[in-house]
Amino acid sequence: MDTGAMIKGHISLQKQAFNNFRDAMAIFQDQAVRANRILADQIKIDEKAREFADQWRMALNKGRDDFRAQVNEAYARIEELYDGLEQNLRSK
Repeated sequence: MDTGAMIKGHISLQKQAFNNFRDAMAIFQDQAVRANRILADQIKIDEKAREFADQWRMALNKGRDDFRAQVNEAYARIEELYDGLEQNLRSK
């Protein structure tokens, strides 16, 4: 296996590991939101507290989506840089 294939495989492995971890964390966060909603329904919280909880959930989801986009963009740049470097080395 040549060095280029090993590096590409390593980048792919890191990206997949990060995606799996991020997806697992999203599942935990979604479960926490569901548990909070059930608890809120059982203890009959007022509308203001429910609005606050909804805003918190929306902020959490936005942050999670923004982070996902930034990391995906970073991996795309890494792959682009590596492809450019690999082409540069081949042309020499």
